[in-house]
Amino acid sequence: MNDRFAVTLGTEDQRRPRMEVGLGLWSASTRRYYPMALIREHGGALLDRLDGRIVLIYIDQASETPAALFVHSATVKVQNNDILLDDGSVSSGVLLDRAGKRRPMERPQQIFTRWYGFALTFPGSEIFGQ
Repeated sequence: MNDRFAVTLGTEDQRRPRMEVGLGLWSASTRRYYPMALIREHGGALLDRLDGRIVLIYIDQASETPAALFVHSATVKVQNNDILLDDGSVSSGVLLDRAGKRRPMERPQQIFTRWYGFALTFPGSEIFGQ
């Protein structure tokens, strides 16, 4: 990053590398960052809780970018290009029930971003896994 640009960013949150990419989620009470490398370490998908709701964090196979989706599942597993849940799956970015029928989807507020951008927008954010 250019030093002239870096000085305009204010105080840097050094808990993560400045240029790291990941998924940032936020709600009225939560701000959380999911490093892309950590999502990959979990096989490309993981479950977490956001304000008491289960949220699936996964790497979309078509775009190779992370995304989040509220689900009602206790387990997640990636198989080929599909994300298998105990009550259905996510295929090509679409939430399906066990019979393969499309289900309504609800997504939390999210952004694919570099760490420095999320940290500056939401100072003191949680970091998944830390």
